[in-house]
Amino acid sequence: MTHVYNGLTALQVAENRSYFGANTLSHAQLKYHTSEGSSHTLSLWFVRGVLVVIVVMLFVIPLVDLFTGNIPYEIWIAFLACVLMLLAVAGCVLLIAAIRRLVQRHKDKRLKRINEVRDNALVRVVREGETRLIPRKDIVVGDVILLGIGDEVPADALLLESTDLIVSEYILNGKFECPKTSQRKEPDLGQVDQPNYVMCGSIVLQGEAVAQVFAVGNHTSKNKELL
Repeated sequence: MTHVYNGLTALQVAENRSYFGANTLSHAQLKYHTSEGSSHTLSLWFVRGVLVVIVVMLFVIPLVDLFTGNIPYEIWIAFLACVLMLLAVAGCVLLIAAIRRLVQRHKDKRLKRINEVRDNALVRVVREGETRLIPRKDIVVGDVILLGIGDEVPADALLLESTDLIVSEYILNGKFECPKTSQRKEPDLGQVDQPNYVMCGSIVLQGEAVAQVFAVGNHTSKNKELL
């Protein structure tokens, strides 16, 4: 597809990145980490509660025995059994919390590696009248991007030109084949499901297109749901 777009200048790229942000997702796991942190905190509170109960029992039972002197031997055995059981439960809770934390750290490291690969995937853009290959993370608002079969859309963009364009938005809304067109020139910014929008994360199944980025990173419709 031929085009007549000059794209951004180096100065405009720097200004737009400073104003609109970079095309990276800095808090992709915010919700997930929050829930994991809450679970870990509840585990600690449970263990603390168990320990408080044990300490109280260790003080109360001997005091009762001191003043009454008639606590049967069986009661002491039951008391010790109860203390051991509570300690065992607290130990299991701590062990489970530790395992979950280790598993989560492993997932975080793997997700970080995947994101690094995605961030460095090359994207075709037009800048200063030239078609260039740049890392996905360097895309900014206002960039003119070129899309072809197999490309993943790197950011939310408005179609400027398109030819027989069909994209998969399965990862976004479950729709596998979505025909797109550049005919509508005035988009409704309040509505993302429009035929002249291609959204971050969708895959080009057919055709080709020229599009202009209007949202990157945390501000794309896909990534807003993760925050």
